[in-house]
Amino acid sequence: MFRTELSIAPATDQLPRTARVLTMGSCFADSIGSRLLANKVEALVNPLAPCSSPWRWPSLLRAAAGEEVDWQQHLVEARGRWQSYDLHGSIGADSPVELLQAIQEPGAPHGRVPAPGRCGAAHAGHGLGLPPARNWRAG
Repeated sequence: MFRTELSIAPATDQLPRTARVLTMGSCFADSIGSRLLANKVEALVNPLAPCSSPWRWPSLLRAAAGEEVDWQQHLVEARGRWQSYDLHGSIGADSPVELLQAIQEPGAPHGRVPAPGRCGAAHAGHGLGLPPARNWRAG
């Protein structure tokens, strides 16, 4: 059986246990965030709900910061359920009015503003990861 063996040296810039990490993205960001939390790293895991489309992040971050967002422009009906292109497919309602109410209610998944931390990491869809950023700041 053929295989390629690799020797990977430990990273020189290790994430300290005192780091605060933000993960944003798809279910991969959820998985990595859960592992960080399990290892007692202070992490904010997908505070804006899972979203595999990084081009949607700016509107979600603006909404989380309190800016007015026109959610109605991206509503779509599929198989009798209303959803928004801006939010994860698990967020939906039976009517556009109910969906808009759910999106705009306090405590909605996209409504929590992440606090600035020492370190941030993001995953944008499949196969693209961004290295930890120094001095990550919201907004």
